[in-house]
Amino acid sequence: MQTFEVGPLETVVTAGGVLIEQLTNEDGTKQPAIWLVANRESVRANKQDPTVPITYQLPKGHVMPGEIPSVTAVREVGEEVGALAVAGALLDVIEREANEYSEDGFTRRVIKRVVMFMVDRAPGPMPAREIDETAELLPLDDALVERMFYPEEGKFILEYVLSLVDPTATEASISGVQNVPTRR
Repeated sequence: MQTFEVGPLETVVTAGGVLIEQLTNEDGTKQPAIWLVANRESVRANKQDPTVPITYQLPKGHVMPGEIPSVTAVREVGEEVGALAVAGALLDVIEREANEYSEDGFTRRVIKRVVMFMVDRAPGPMPAREIDETAELLPLDDALVERMFYPEEGKFILEYVLSLVDPTATEASISGVQNVPTRR
């Protein structure tokens, strides 16, 4: 019987942004909402069976060589949401074991370190390009948490992001976010 020595798991660093804006309801009232990206696997499954719910995740991606996580967060929000953004406060670092897939179908187990930043929409238009993600501005409430693909992201939204939102925020306070403490 052949045995293999398995060393420590490689750590893969990703970064993403939390972009909170005001959503105008049908009755004209406004409420805080968060930009999320529909999970590709759940969208595929929903197309085959409409009873399968679509799940969501925060916009994020790999930190490229020579890039710092705050720049990655801004780039990913631009690519996945289509918003020109600026990075704000570091919110949290979420770590989990995950499968990482390559284009040739190879799967490996890694430690995924997700560095999350608050981001704000920057003035000016986003450069013209094709957005390959399904991004939605969804009401920031407890029901949203149940629709998250990654449970730890739902917990992060419920326990941390919801505590930052001022429910009485007006159009003048663009993001509706109060002072952002860093959690360690």
